[in-house]
Amino acid sequence: MITSINEWKKFKLNEDNSTITEFKKLPEGTSFIVTSAEKRVTKDSYEHGEDPDSTQTHDMSSGAQGNYTSVLDLAKDLSISDDHNSWIIMDNRLLCQVMEDENGSEVDENSPTFAKFKAGEIDLYASEYDFHIEIVIKKEFGSQELSTMLGVKNYD
Repeated sequence: MITSINEWKKFKLNEDNSTITEFKKLPEGTSFIVTSAEKRVTKDSYEHGEDPDSTQTHDMSSGAQGNYTSVLDLAKDLSISDDHNSWIIMDNRLLCQVMEDENGSEVDENSPTFAKFKAGEIDLYASEYDFHIEIVIKKEFGSQELSTMLGVKNYD
């Protein structure tokens, strides 16, 4: 179990992004929480590209309320893409980028809907889920440590 920042620093993902091929679980005693979350949706035409004037932002912070041990746990909790290739880390934020239809359902590149998009018959929506996260490291403290940290008398 990780109990200090120094131990956390020892646990890091492989820095060569080309070898990261699957979601990983955090070590025992470690999780992450979502401190804020939003979804940005931009209308996208295959012929004309994204229309920046159409971008809408939706607050999703109330949906992500758990302690998560993997990105997959978060994706399942919020019913968003569990495709590893849809997720990136940028500026210390966790981002999921997908194409969606007008109902907010993810559209696979091999689907008939995506074929209609490529043919210019329909527009889709470029959706980006943006999560600010914090790592939580569980550590148990003894009564004396708690007494000192909180400034409360210890009766043990």
